Amino acid sequence: MQGEQVKDEFTLVTDMSYNLSQRYSRPESSIMVNVEHSACLLLAGSFEPAYILTITALPSQLQPVTNKRNSALIQSFMADVL
Repeated sequence: MQGEQVKDEFTLVTDMSYNLSQRYSRPESSIMVNVEHSACLLLAGSFEPAYILTITALPSQLQPVTNKRNSALIQSFMADVL
């Protein structure tokens, strides 16, 4: 996937916004999604498809158990959409 671009950026960001609003119990009006694609990423010595996802949230939304559950659900979502 090196050099490939997201085929439908509009759908990706709208689906991601909705998913994050559900995960963090926040209205979509408080969610911002920024996609920067075509970066050359090397992960564990491989150029296989990869992404970097940064989430900033209120501390109450980032408790260890909640964070672990949300991380798994978001990774599942990303695997489905990408």
